[in-house]
Amino acid sequence: MRIDYKMVPQVANEVVDVLLKEEDIAVEPEFLRAAQCDLAALIKEFLQPDNYTSGGEDCLENRQLSYEQMHKLKQDISEARHSFKGEEATEGVINKLIDFLMISDNFADVFSEDRILRKHIFQVIKKYENVDADLDLEARKKLKNLQEGTPTWDLEYKKLIGQLRRSRNYR
Repeated sequence: MRIDYKMVPQVANEVVDVLLKEEDIAVEPEFLRAAQCDLAALIKEFLQPDNYTSGGEDCLENRQLSYEQMHKLKQDISEARHSFKGEEATEGVINKLIDFLMISDNFADVFSEDRILRKHIFQVIKKYENVDADLDLEARKKLKNLQEGTPTWDLEYKKLIGQLRRSRNYR
């Protein structure tokens, strides 16, 4: 899952807004901000980098594994921390968000089935994944008259990316 860390609050807000609009959940008005912050914190947890190698050698010795089995160890640690890669990451964060909706006191009620919740949350997350790549592609198309790598191109590229982020409300 690739979501810009700065956009996580916006993603969480939109998830709550979509679920409310679709009448999948109910949130008391005084708990709305807390609910959005809780979801944002949960998404941010998934975006934290994994520290597989710190203490990895100790884990290998404790488990009596060879260095060739490091990949298996990384998978075990990843599963234990509920951090996944690629599509698994998106599914993992959606599952965690759904579980959280069920247990959090900030959400008054959950009316829809998991598959419906999953569909609505997935649509929001997909919208925000790889936004940087989309912005980069659009900026490069608009700057094709300048030679890439020149100081002018670098300056115009940064300026255009900022404008595109603001115009699309990606802060």
